[in-house]
Amino acid sequence: MIKVGDRVVIAEGSQYYGQSATSSNPSGCAGTVDKVGPENSGFLPITVTWDNGTHNGYNHKDLKLTKEKGTVKETK
Repeated sequence: MIKVGDRVVIAEGSQYYGQSATSSNPSGCAGTVDKVGPENSGFLPITVTWDNGTHNGYNHKDLKLTKEKGTVKETK
C-alpha cells in the first residue's frame, strides 16, 4: 500500500504513462507521495510531487513504488 513519503513512478499500465519527463505526468521521473486519501472515493486520492518540480493526483493503480531519485532510466 502506498503511503505518504513513499518514492513512486507512474506504472507502465497507467493512462498517464508515456508522457514527457517534463510534464506533470512524467514518465521516467520519480516522485514523492505527499497525500493519500481513501481508494474509490470519487477523486484522485494520491498527490505526488515529481522530482521535475511538478505535482499531480493519481489513483493507487497508476503508481508503483521505487527507490530511485531524480530521473529514472526507463526499461522497455
